[in-house]
Amino acid sequence: MGNFIELFGEKVYLKSWQEKLADVHKKNNQLGMSVREDFIRICNRTPEEAAHEHAQLKAKHNARFKSAKDRLAYYRSHGLDNCADYPGGDEAFERDVLSGDKREECMVFSFDMKSEDDYICKCLQSGRFVPETDFTHHFKLHPKIQAICRDVSWDLYGLTSSRHPDPAYDPWLPNSNYYRKRAEN
Repeated sequence: MGNFIELFGEKVYLKSWQEKLADVHKKNNQLGMSVREDFIRICNRTPEEAAHEHAQLKAKHNARFKSAKDRLAYYRSHGLDNCADYPGGDEAFERDVLSGDKREECMVFSFDMKSEDDYICKCLQSGRFVPETDFTHHFKLHPKIQAICRDVSWDLYGLTSSRHPDPAYDPWLPNSNYYRKRAEN
């Protein structure tokens, strides 16, 4: 059913979709529930149970992001060790990064960026701040900053994208879905 392929000089067995599905059923049976029982449990949960599960998933998602101290350390170690050109100087930059008041982390963004986000965007464009590919995964970022980081990573590491651009999620358009939720609230 599956195939053997050569991967890094070793023969590796790749399971077929039938074998993978059988493994899922076997795992569910070991846990004492079938796929149908799990589906029924999800459908029959109360709104309170659904809200609790949603809160747990949201907390798990937010736990992967690093703190403001880690963000400041990352900035300092990747080129922003002296930010005298920041409005108010380096001390204001440090204070703003640690407070988090001058950037958006809410996942519902406004088109106009706050001062920290705007400064980071300018430093990315000028090449003063050069993050690694992990930057977008460890910190909550404004969509414009994510787009610039993606472009910088592609240029630095020779990566390319084969995805067709979606104007509904273009961070440079004010009517993008990134900002529409803010306007609706």
